Amino acid sequence: MKNLTIGKKIALGFGALILISAFLGGMALFNMKLVQTQAQTLATQFVPEAQVAGDLQDAFGKVQLNIRTYGLTAENSYLEDARKELVEVHLQQQAAQKLADEHPELVRLRANLKELEPVLQSYEDLIAQTEAKNKEIAAGRDKLNKTAADFTANLELLIASEKGKLENEIKIGRAHD
Repeated sequence: MKNLTIGKKIALGFGALILISAFLGGMALFNMKLVQTQAQTLATQFVPEAQVAGDLQDAFGKVQLNIRTYGLTAENSYLEDARKELVEVHLQQQAAQKLADEHPELVRLRANLKELEPVLQSYEDLIAQTEAKNKEIAAGRDKLNKTAADFTANLELLIASEKGKLENEIKIGRAHD
């Protein structure tokens, strides 16, 4: 090193700086590629996963609200709305399944979809049971209303009959006075 001239020492220093800069540039390029891959993964897998999961949750929430209201009111419009939203739930479930099939890295989504299938089927069975029970209740109410109308009519006949008897007895009683 002592034998080197000042020009060679400066050139050697600049050469070292160029090597360090090239190394740092290579590291930056490597890190940018890594970040690009991660950003691509986020954009094509995890953000759509969150979107599909949110849409599925929204659709199912609407089904639950309509079924709860139907269970309380027995109004068929709520049942029809719930069935429409249930179609949307199935569409969102299919979209989620497609996304999970396209991206094997979405392990959690795939596992949750497997758990969702039997639960959703059970929920649909419960909807059918609720509908059947509401129909039974409506039939029971109709029968109760018919029976109440018959009872009221018979009661009115009894009252009219008793009133006639009372008026007859009053007339007979006046005649004996």
